[in-house]
Amino acid sequence: MELNFQVFSSEYFKLLMWKPCILSGEACNCLASILHSIGRFEEALGLMKRVLAIQERVIGPDSQEIILTLELIIMLLDRLGWIDDIEPHYLRLATLSTAFREDDMLDMSDSSP
Repeated sequence: MELNFQVFSSEYFKLLMWKPCILSGEACNCLASILHSIGRFEEALGLMKRVLAIQERVIGPDSQEIILTLELIIMLLDRLGWIDDIEPHYLRLATLSTAFREDDMLDMSDSSP
């Protein structure tokens, strides 16, 4: 079954896709999910990279929300067999995950009686 993305070619959607804001990031993420579900992994990867760029610009490069985006990018790269491209994303994921785990541990120690 071929999915018709003609609805996504409207001027409104073009503006939404390329204006860096949280809403455009969410739109890219939703479309990437649809593309992934129908096996169009390379297109989904391109959109997830756009989500990452939007998140970095709007909420900051060290935001906890970036962790999930990096996990999804790594999964898509793996599905495509692009193993060599995984390492930089994985290293960044590990760094962010460790930083947030340490922050959570500090928060727990501050709240103990």
